[in-house]
Amino acid sequence: MLGDIGELGDAAVMQHAQLGHDIAQMPIDALLAVGQYAPATIGAAQATCAALYAQAYSDKASLLAELQAWIAAQDSAVCVLVKGSRSATMETLCEALLEAR
Repeated sequence: MLGDIGELGDAAVMQHAQLGHDIAQMPIDALLAVGQYAPATIGAAQATCAALYAQAYSDKASLLAELQAWIAAQDSAVCVLVKGSRSATMETLCEALLEAR
């Protein structure tokens, strides 16, 4: 899960796109991003690795619903990495995941 990274100023779109590109080269199964810059992140990730499941969300509730369904469908343990600026309040998603288990 990736939330917006704040305080990047005019470079925000470019930096989020670079992040999407970099993440897509890592051994992950899915990239879910939420926030204003999520489309830039996801677009770059998909351009880098078309096989990667990558989805942008405009709100955290939608991301959480899909992530919970995805986790429930897995046959083994799932590791979820979370990153975002404090302003993205990604901890609310972490708390919701912990409450749901």
